[in-house]
Amino acid sequence: GDLRKAGRLRDPYWRENQAEALAVMEEDFTYRCRFRPDPAVFCCPRQALRFEGVDTLADVALNGSPLGRVENMHRTYEFDVTYLLLEGDNLLTITLRSPARFLREESANGVPGLRKARCMFGWEGGPLLPDGGLWRPVKLLGLDGPRILDVLVSQTHQLGRVELEVEVRWAEPVKGV
Repeated sequence: GDLRKAGRLRDPYWRENQAEALAVMEEDFTYRCRFRPDPAVFCCPRQALRFEGVDTLADVALNGSPLGRVENMHRTYEFDVTYLLLEGDNLLTITLRSPARFLREESANGVPGLRKARCMFGWEGGPLLPDGGLWRPVKLLGLDGPRILDVLVSQTHQLGRVELEVEVRWAEPVKGV
């Protein structure tokens, strides 16, 4: 979407444009976003940036300080930005790494671990169109008090019954900042 809007890529589903799209995805791309936080965010003891969908390989930084690396298109990532977030202008930088290059290196080195839909790589006769980018919202959160981070439900089936074990991972409230 964004590369097409910027005139960097023609419709990959038209004629032979798939090869052009594949060549473009050999490159890395950087998103830069300047923003001013809502003052209410600073009323909370902690602040976090929540990425609900980054596809797939990216390095994330706020105001020039690295926050982390993402390597999975199917996860939500959250970074604590309490000590990096400014009350004025902030610069969020997301450098998207080439999934095509990574997969080529992965298979050459036998390094497993990239969680990306294989259908983007011509699996089962589909088009060879690895994508990358932000596909869900990025949110700035003000955090105060306990909250649930993750829930894991395990099932045991036996004699027509199902036993559930629920494991909840939560963050403790922040006390005195």
